[in-house]
Amino acid sequence: MRVNKYKMKQPITVHWVDIVDDPSWRTIKDMIDKTVCMVEQPGYFITNKYSKEKGHMLIMATALNEDGDGGYVVIPWGCIREVDTDGNSKD
Repeated sequence: MRVNKYKMKQPITVHWVDIVDDPSWRTIKDMIDKTVCMVEQPGYFITNKYSKEKGHMLIMATALNEDGDGGYVVIPWGCIREVDTDGNSKD
């Protein structure tokens, strides 16, 4: 995945892996088949910050207001599996 591929405020959907946790007491038998959560996060691309230690993609996850502001999601590059830029193909 190229770091500088996307344009500011470009609509994208990021397919990424998130954690799943349960702080309640469980037996090992209850835990053994658990897996990670696959997330599809639509939004608008804002920026990439890439370094070996702290690489991530920042997207605006809520609709833009008249000033271009909104809520955000910071997704670590290591968790991103695909980025959908046009609703059909995956990058």
